[in-house]
Amino acid sequence: MSLSEKVPLVSDSNETLDNIPYTSLKRADEDYKNSKKFVEKPDKTNLELLALTSSLAAVQFSYAIEFAFGTPWFRERGVSYAVIPIIWLAGPFSGFIVQPVIGVLSDRCRNPWGRRRPFIFVGALLIVFGMLILSTADPLGSLFGEGSICHSPIGDSQPRCTLTVTLGVVGLWILNIAINVVQGPARAIVADLVNIEQQTKANSILTGVMGLSNLFGNLLGRFIPAEVPLFGSNFRFLFSLGMILVPLCVLPTLLLGHERPLGRHSVSLVSSTTRGILGVFLEVWRSFVSMPKEMSKVSMVYFLSWAAFSPFQFYTTDWIGKSVMHGDPQKATGSVPRIAYEEGVRIGALALAGLSLVMTIFSAVQTFFVELLGMRKVYAMSQIFFGILCLTPILVNLNAIWAVILVSLMGIHFSIFNALPFALVASVLDGANTGLYMGVLNASCVVAQVVGNFTAGWASDIIGKGDISFGMAVGALFSMVGVLLIPLLTEPSSPEYRTTAQA
Repeated sequence: MSLSEKVPLVSDSNETLDNIPYTSLKRADEDYKNSKKFVEKPDKTNLELLALTSSLAAVQFSYAIEFAFGTPWFRERGVSYAVIPIIWLAGPFSGFIVQPVIGVLSDRCRNPWGRRRPFIFVGALLIVFGMLILSTADPLGSLFGEGSICHSPIGDSQPRCTLTVTLGVVGLWILNIAINVVQGPARAIVADLVNIEQQTKANSILTGVMGLSNLFGNLLGRFIPAEVPLFGSNFRFLFSLGMILVPLCVLPTLLLGHERPLGRHSVSLVSSTTRGILGVFLEVWRSFVSMPKEMSKVSMVYFLSWAAFSPFQFYTTDWIGKSVMHGDPQKATGSVPRIAYEEGVRIGALALAGLSLVMTIFSAVQTFFVELLGMRKVYAMSQIFFGILCLTPILVNLNAIWAVILVSLMGIHFSIFNALPFALVASVLDGANTGLYMGVLNASCVVAQVVGNFTAGWASDIIGKGDISFGMAVGALFSMVGVLLIPLLTEPSSPEYRTTAQA
């Protein structure tokens, strides 16, 4: 099976990407498509699309276990709610800085493997390294006498696990940087190799792959006991397992996602259009201020979707452990409040698995609803539905079963807003700067996570008096603003789409 790339092919002449006149980033894609390097891309089979998207399974499994167990792990080691959002800046920071820069570098990459696959390979290795640090944080802390202090605090005293927490933060930052090294090129290679007509289908399959990976990670989190023989904690076991699964997930894309290199000159990550790291940052900055009009609208709606969703993503397991099961993560190991919290975390992992299952199932029928109702209506309806779900925890006293059902239903919205914006952007930017603009779109996501998480933290402390349910309810506000902006988006099937997209 071959996934030979049908865009950008190497010309028989000495012309390379450097010779295309980039008068502005806004015109770069149009110039690129008008060059003789651009030809039509044939349809891909479902198996080919599955191979192209498999590297996103590695990304999502990594996200699944860090989101399910990250906050509880830090809370159990005495980290306060005020500090948790600062630790989680790892994701937004690396997504805002790393992914757009990697997008530029991958757009200009002349490696014989192609533009995207070298970064997917290196990023996968870094993911494994970050998981290694996280999985060994507790044992290394125990070597310096922190183990008993962390897991069996005396009375109501706060555990002090300085070395353990520091290693956890370092591992988390490396993991998130690595994820963003993989994620942008993994998204971009789908846009590179799949034609416009199949973009919605390809991104629906992509969300299905992400959903299955997320489902697997969270099911493990639910049914793996708190203590695992030979590994100790389930936290350590899952990250150790991830070090095996991540390479297996990226392998199909690396082997079957055949790309043609941009040019026949010596291998270089950066072309003459992007001289040095300063040039990379300048190009990223220009992309923010001069992005195509249609993409700027997509980015704004995508920002609002993530600002609404991020509090649930980061706090679901902690919310069920504390607010639903009435547990306490900072009581001594074996105490009733601590056992209740740990059980709530595992139930939260089951809820996230339910979200992934619903996401996977809906991704299979998502294209049908888009073709029936149109992209804007489907997106708007999912935003309204999600807004209602956001308000439910503060209006209704949920038990564990209903909490699992509520979180699971969010999978419908998660499937939609992780597919449709990328399908729109891929349709707009089918050319030279796809990697860069996929990074720009991701930057909207990570800035939204910062805004959403800090807003949720403020609402929980000030309004909810420590109840994270009130922070999650803030998502309804972001979601409803998104509904108001969705009519501004242009349907890809409409006659004016092409001219609007390039405006």
